[in-house]
Amino acid sequence: MFFDGFATVVTDLVDGLGGVLAFFPPLVLTALLAALAYAARGWRLALFTFAGFALIDGMRLWRPAMDSLSLVAVSAVVALAVAVPIGLVVARYAAAKRVVRPVLDGVPSVPVFVYLVPAAFLFSIGTTPGVVATAVFALPAAVRLVESGLRDRPDPEEANRIVVPALGMVVTAGLVGAGGLGGVVLTGLDRVSAATGFEGAVAIVVLAVFLDRVTRVPARPVEARPVGNDDLHGERAA
Repeated sequence: MFFDGFATVVTDLVDGLGGVLAFFPPLVLTALLAALAYAARGWRLALFTFAGFALIDGMRLWRPAMDSLSLVAVSAVVALAVAVPIGLVVARYAAAKRVVRPVLDGVPSVPVFVYLVPAAFLFSIGTTPGVVATAVFALPAAVRLVESGLRDRPDPEEANRIVVPALGMVVTAGLVGAGGLGGVVLTGLDRVSAATGFEGAVAIVVLAVFLDRVTRVPARPVEARPVGNDDLHGERAA
């Protein structure tokens, strides 16, 4: 009963968000995403975003791309929901940190099918196992983000480490019927259609570059410390 209810909620969230994104005319949403890219990184990323999403629309992959975006977003939310209680425990108890941290560090090194097969067994074929496997893959970064926030030294870079690996699971999630661009790539492989697979891969690259650059926090420049009289005297003394 729990698994069926969870699968229904996750599927409704992904489908609902994908429907909202697809509701906007592609040109309008492309312009909004380009404006977001400009605010985050400047005109070069904005130009790439506009051209890239226009290309996705031209390849008739707009809806699969929006489905992939919604899957990534819901997976990130699920990962954060699980990460909050874990981060609370890890931030408070050193013993818990010593136990949990090695497990989380080992998550990315485990083949993704280790997460995908049990998820498909529990939730059947569809969107939910793809979301669950993607959320597990993004969980270590989510826990570190929560933990660093609780310690008053948040690391915004962890947001990038949540979203980008989640998008990297798109093709794998297509194996269990998650759809989106992963489904397009797998369709191309199944039909031995290089054009279909290539177009799906190009669309994934556009999404990956956009999400990576928008969620990546620029490095803060190191401010030069003014040289005072004490420093000058110290240099002379040396």
